This record gives sequence, structure tokens and C-alpha cells, in this order.
Amino acid sequence: MASIISDLQSQRDALTAEGKRLEESIEQLEQKQAQRMVEVANAISGAMTRLLKLDLPLQPEFMNAREANCDFVANAVYVNGSRNFSESSAVFLRHVFHLALLTASVQKPFMRVPRFLMLDGIDDGGMEKERSHRLQEIIVEECSTYEVDYQVIFATSEINPKIEKSELVVGRFFTPDARSLDVREA
Repeated sequence: MASIISDLQSQRDALTAEGKRLEESIEQLEQKQAQRMVEVANAISGAMTRLLKLDLPLQPEFMNAREANCDFVANAVYVNGSRNFSESSAVFLRHVFHLALLTASVQKPFMRVPRFLMLDGIDDGGMEKERSHRLQEIIVEECSTYEVDYQVIFATSEINPKIEKSELVVGRFFTPDARSLDVREA
């Protein structure tokens, strides 16, 4: 009986020690996760503020961007504490946010974000042609800094002439007479 009790006490002590080890491991992982969340938020914010400053001088908050934050719960992006912008600035901000998210994922290998970005409506929201062209340049310039495999697709009805004749353009220009993919045999 004494032997059985001794064995059970040993098992209890081992399980208690294992429980404490697991609790400490969980606490360390939670701390690491919290640190990584801050690191990712800072990477996104840094990329956004840098990219926003490259816009045409139309939105004062973008020209003087000091901080850019995203609130995933509220589905909102703030620049210098503001989130209300003209429609074209909101479109620009949305695309820059997604590009900054991709940039952060390229810089932080631990991020679980695919290195794929598809931007549709580059020129939505009444965006001026020059601003749309500038946004396209920003996307191309930013992506040229990536040193890992990635894919970015963006669609626009006003392609930047600097990009139009490059190897970056895939497909043909769509017209009212030829709106969809032509899958007929040639």
C-alpha cells in the first residue's frame, strides 16, 4: 500500500510540475504573440505613413502623416487620428493600407498573410487620373523592393503610360465591344 501511495504521489508531483511548465510556456507564447502584434502594427503603420507621403499633395493628413493605425474590429484606418477623408482619398488610403499589409508580411516572415494582393478599382471614387497613375507607380516601386516571392494584381481603366508598355502588364485593354476574356480559338 505504501508503494502504491508513493507511486501516486510521484505521479501527482510530476503532473503538477508538467502543469506549471505548460502554464509558463503558455504565458511565454502569449507574451511573444503580444510582442509580435505590436511589431506587426508598427510595421504596417510605418509602411503606411511612408507610402501616404508619396501621394500627390491633395490630402494634408497624407502629406504630413505621422501615424497611421488600423482598427480591425471597427474596420477603420486612421491617419493622424482622423478617418474621414474625401472619397478619392479614402480609395487611395484603402489601397495603401493593403499594400502596407503586404509589405509588412514580406518583412515579417512569421506573419500569416499570403504574399498575394489583388487590388480592384484603383481609380474608383472619382480619383483623378494623375493620382491613379501616382498610386500605380507607388505600388510598382514598393513591390520592386521585395526580396521574396509575391504576386500583386491590380485593375484599372486608366493605366499609367510608364507601366502600360512594360512586362508588368498582362492581358489586353478592355473596351465596350470586348469586355470579357476571349476564350475562342484563334
